[in-house]
Amino acid sequence: MLRKNGRPTSCEPCRISKVRCDHTTPICGRCEARGLSSNCYYHPAPLTRPRGSNTPRSTRNRKASRRADSDHQGSVRQESTPISPATTDGGTVNSTIQNSYLGSTSFLSVFSESFRGVSTPSSSMRPIERKKGSENGLSMVPRLSQLISGIKLFEELINGFYEQGQLRAIPGPLVLIPLRLARTYLASLGRLSKLEREELCGKITKNMTVPLQPPSNITFENFCSLYTGENLRWEFIGVIFALAGVAALWPEARCHSPLRLDDGNELHLETFAAEMAAASEDCMTMCKQYEVINDLMVWLCYAHWVLSSDVLGETSHQVYRQFGDVVANIYAMGLHRYRPPESEVSFFLSETRKRVFATAYRSDKNVATFLGRPPQLPYHYCDATLPLDIDDVALTYTGEPLKVELEKLGPDGWHTEVTSNGKLRAGAIIRLQHRTSRLRENVLRLSLGRKTENFANEVSATYQECKETWAKIPARFRYNSDSWKALDPMSCTAGLMIYLEYLHAVFQVERIRSREGLGDKKDLLDCSMQAVSAVMDFSKQQTKAYRASIACIFLFYTFSAAGVLAIELHACTVSNIPMPSSYPRSEIIRSLTVLISWFESDDIPGAAYKECVPISKVISKLLDDTLNHQHKSSSGKLDENAETNGRQPAQDGRDLAAGHIQYATSSQMEYPTATVANNGHPLGEFTFDTSENFLSWLDELGMDAGVPDLLL
Repeated sequence: MLRKNGRPTSCEPCRISKVRCDHTTPICGRCEARGLSSNCYYHPAPLTRPRGSNTPRSTRNRKASRRADSDHQGSVRQESTPISPATTDGGTVNSTIQNSYLGSTSFLSVFSESFRGVSTPSSSMRPIERKKGSENGLSMVPRLSQLISGIKLFEELINGFYEQGQLRAIPGPLVLIPLRLARTYLASLGRLSKLEREELCGKITKNMTVPLQPPSNITFENFCSLYTGENLRWEFIGVIFALAGVAALWPEARCHSPLRLDDGNELHLETFAAEMAAASEDCMTMCKQYEVINDLMVWLCYAHWVLSSDVLGETSHQVYRQFGDVVANIYAMGLHRYRPPESEVSFFLSETRKRVFATAYRSDKNVATFLGRPPQLPYHYCDATLPLDIDDVALTYTGEPLKVELEKLGPDGWHTEVTSNGKLRAGAIIRLQHRTSRLRENVLRLSLGRKTENFANEVSATYQECKETWAKIPARFRYNSDSWKALDPMSCTAGLMIYLEYLHAVFQVERIRSREGLGDKKDLLDCSMQAVSAVMDFSKQQTKAYRASIACIFLFYTFSAAGVLAIELHACTVSNIPMPSSYPRSEIIRSLTVLISWFESDDIPGAAYKECVPISKVISKLLDDTLNHQHKSSSGKLDENAETNGRQPAQDGRDLAAGHIQYATSSQMEYPTATVANNGHPLGEFTFDTSENFLSWLDELGMDAGVPDLLL
């Protein structure tokens, strides 16, 4: 959170005590060290007097230290209001996931049936705060001040983000060129007084009220001029804020944390990103007041949703609602419908709309699968065509240059050259993502939809479709471990994500086949191991800058697979039966051990890491217990020759993720019963029956923390 002068806000205990605050959110390090965590919060307007109060400022300051906590909860905030109404005595928190529905494909579903009554602490992240709107835009003066004072920094962050190929939904030229023009325009105005800034806010608000309806023959340059320079609009300002926040959290930027501002102050990247989320939210709220519906509004909603996912976590209900705004604007703009080539839309704008829709369609399947909820952009109602496999800069071409570029495409829309300067084109990645997204929607229908009389046939047909989908992808675009030698890291990461999305769809189908008795459990375990092995390839290639990425990838695509492997490995060990997998037992143990070891470090940034840690501890303890288990001989004594790996056998009361583990014997098989606790919060009783039970426990496990920049 920033003050009006652009400097970071101090928490209330540090401000009142007049000590230097480190500005860490949600709890600053100094307060944590002093044991004041319960009183630490960031007031959006600490010197604002409650409405109707006649108390002199000096008297109020003398009483501030005695009522800091009550002021935070009871005072009327004139400048800002929280988006989320959920509050606790310790401040505003986001705890909606505790009461939110998580379906059978959710990231937590692998444990729900085995671990009963499980709950985890909700996120300590406070909801994004926004300014109250006004008809003349005067409430946006602080945001305009932020834009003017930080636009050079914003431009630097966003430029670096596009250079690394992180952003694909919105073509670079449509953002970078207008951003440069906006910086030039604001610089030409010189140093503005408060009155002049208010007048500029009014002008920007007036620009926003003008409908953005580009004619069919509009050029790229003329289109950009509609929302930058003299015609600067709040929609584009919001896009700048959102993209700057997303760019600040990408792996390369994290290596340069904290962020050094122009005035010499340092700001933690997480604090900066949260402030950018609040700023973009303010811009979006202003646009909603005027019912703005145009391409820029779609960009703003999508970019703001991605940033909010990073700041609040993918399980936040506030973030889930925000994706509904993205879908609503896509439907309102008609981006989900097919438009013939002769329609009255310029080529660059038509391709941009296709990219935005295809990216949102893929994100919709990510959200639906991750939370186990119905998709909001079903393909049955969408017939938009895919974007072409061309470079971003080619979108700005007209006439003969554009014709030459289009001649390089095959009849199916793929470019004849696989890469451009060693990188996969944004259009190619989006096309690949769309193919796997179609498959994932069919899997969601089987997992979440009604079970028909022909369910078995539908499962078999989808299983066959899984095989055909990957075969139809051009061989040159299929990910394998050798891809790291031929492509740049970001292109390889994008290819890996597509491969994992495909494997995750197959994994869900294998779960259904195993549950319905239509397939062998061996296929489920082999698919799970393929996903784990792919993430292992990624972990070997990446440096410290990408440690946040592995947490995101593990949470979205490998979490369930690792759980299946761990529980089946344990069950087969306890039962003294072979594990039905093509992979050696030792390889499975090694891979899971290395993967889990990534989460034993506490310096991995991002909300996804916090979600992974509790369950990674459970899986880690399962592996330990598997290695420590000793079989009983026919006489009933422990087999002294059993492999213990140098450790003592598990005993009653043994800790399991800060809890304990006990063994209970059934007529068929022995499975552990445990109580897990995380940070003092009980996770409840759970029992293991089979991997399918383990696969459902996470439905009841609520966690607040990701579509992270990797999911753009």
